[in-house]
Amino acid sequence: MAKKTKKKSILNILILAFNILCAIALLIVYISSRLNPDSFRWFSVLHLFYPYLLTINIIFVIFWIFKHPKYTILSLATILIGWNSLSRFVQIRKNITPDADAIKILSYNVQVFGLYNQQNGKWKLGIEKRDSIMSLLHEQNADIMCFQEYYHNKPNTNFETTNKIEENTSAKYKYMYLPITNNEHGFGLATFSKYPIIHQGSINFDNSNSNCATFADIKIGNDTIRVYNTHLQSLHFADEDYSMAKRATAITNIGNEEVQEGFIKLLRKIKDGNIVRASQAKILKEHMNQSPYKVIVCGDFNDTPWSYTYHVIGAHLNDAFVKSGRGINNTMNINPSLSFRIDYILHDKSLKSQQFTTLDYVASDHLPIFTYISLH
Repeated sequence: MAKKTKKKSILNILILAFNILCAIALLIVYISSRLNPDSFRWFSVLHLFYPYLLTINIIFVIFWIFKHPKYTILSLATILIGWNSLSRFVQIRKNITPDADAIKILSYNVQVFGLYNQQNGKWKLGIEKRDSIMSLLHEQNADIMCFQEYYHNKPNTNFETTNKIEENTSAKYKYMYLPITNNEHGFGLATFSKYPIIHQGSINFDNSNSNCATFADIKIGNDTIRVYNTHLQSLHFADEDYSMAKRATAITNIGNEEVQEGFIKLLRKIKDGNIVRASQAKILKEHMNQSPYKVIVCGDFNDTPWSYTYHVIGAHLNDAFVKSGRGINNTMNINPSLSFRIDYILHDKSLKSQQFTTLDYVASDHLPIFTYISLH
């Protein structure tokens, strides 16, 4: 009996020690979002582990309730300290009917409408994918639409896009901003609006040729708002990277050296992307700080809500998901092992967001998001 009691005591000590480590790790994740990846490079990848560390600490709270209630305070306090982080992960609230004068804003990385669509090992124009997206846009009938990885092609070609939006949406979008140098075709960002765009421009990032941001000053009645559309540094993951992520998150592969080495390479790629995005976020934020109007930021940040990128851009802004969303919000549509919220609609604190929604619509490697914004 004494031996069993001793073994049980040692096991409890080991469990408690592991609990302490997980609680400390979660606290470090909270801190890492404030650390510039350029100076704290490896710390910048820790935010990816937030959902897992949160889950483990919740399990510890439940475990200690039945085992030793006094120990629940360890993980419970740690979770509560990061309440703001938790609110960016999950929301429990009712859908609220939008105000009558609220405008609907949609943001969507359309993955060039399926222009490069591979089927059976061969490249084929994704006409069906493009038309599926067009049907979605028609159904949603948003007042303002911000697209990332947009592909523009001139009319009467084998892959029309811009004129298809004009033809297939229930309301004609008279105002568009397409910062594409080639009038015939091009890739990038696009902003469509039912309301007049009275001024617009682009924000180029020194460290990227393919990522940038745009702004459009949109007049709505007697008000003018500035809508930013942005696409920050991509992860540039290949199929093998997603495959490695899936293998690395499987418990059975914890001791596999090949998987460990592959996982380190994956984290190194993420670390390098974090550094680039941190610089881009600062450039974008500096521009936003000079805005003469209230701002709304839409786009694909390619980073989580616990990242330095989000911390910089989201400072002094409200997150539409936090204010009016519900459930656990993921916007990546690639691999369950890398399922995070990386697409956002942020807005000035004097504006009110309602009914933030992520559509479970599989036509791109991202999911479309929308919210209603009340200006008063």
